[in-house]
Amino acid sequence: MTLSTFGRLIKTIVPRTDCAALFDRQGQVQWVSGSAVPEDLNFLVTDLLASADEGGSSYALRCALNAAASYAFIMRDPDGKLIGALALAIDGPFRRDELLLPRVLEQRLGPLLAAGARAIADPVERALAELATTVRCDAAVVCVPRQDFFHCHSTADSRLRKIATLRRIATGELAWRAESVGDTLCVNKARLGAREDPFRFISVPLRRELTVFGVLVVFTHESRPGYEAADRRAVAQGAVQIARLLDPDGAGAGYFNSRRLINRTESDTPQVA
Repeated sequence: MTLSTFGRLIKTIVPRTDCAALFDRQGQVQWVSGSAVPEDLNFLVTDLLASADEGGSSYALRCALNAAASYAFIMRDPDGKLIGALALAIDGPFRRDELLLPRVLEQRLGPLLAAGARAIADPVERALAELATTVRCDAAVVCVPRQDFFHCHSTADSRLRKIATLRRIATGELAWRAESVGDTLCVNKARLGAREDPFRFISVPLRRELTVFGVLVVFTHESRPGYEAADRRAVAQGAVQIARLLDPDGAGAGYFNSRRLINRTESDTPQVA
């Protein structure tokens, strides 16, 4: 499960969620469904994690009278190892008799707590999520054609919802160009057809020494601000980081072997406007 899917499922279970955040076991934010984590959530998670390995509670709740409610829940792997915490800020105001009991909400969120633990342990998903936040794009995708591997992180407020279309673009034309030409491509206006929303993208090859083995692409809806030099540098740096994680002749071999790979599809070549 990607973190963007995780965020949408949180909203399905708890529609009034104003902010959801995943923290690692050190209390560092790994993902947030918004621009910033409310200070109350940071304090709540810090206290919960501090007591988690000492037989403390698996959840915590704070709610001032007639205010929003803050919840935090411990996440563990299948072996019981502490992975981190999920924190939610739920839009108020609440009266005490209206609050969901933390243990009830914890039961409802059970499968997502397990999925969240796996998601923040996935280095590729984390790298894509961080890159998407940095460059303020709608989706960040990576593909390694020879491994039939594709992974997409779309932001919670993405305006580019057709993930299958992004996959066809990345695994087709852009993957071919990365391997054949081997350069960075920045296109400020493209579309797949007259009825499709225009978008922009930056495509960077993934390299092992001098060999290109994949491509990293960020996609941004045209309505958002244009790319700056800092965005292009961030994508280039992200490509170096992800190439190390996915190097099929190095650490990436184990990564690919541990996941069910997705078959490539034929591409729709974007028309540069």
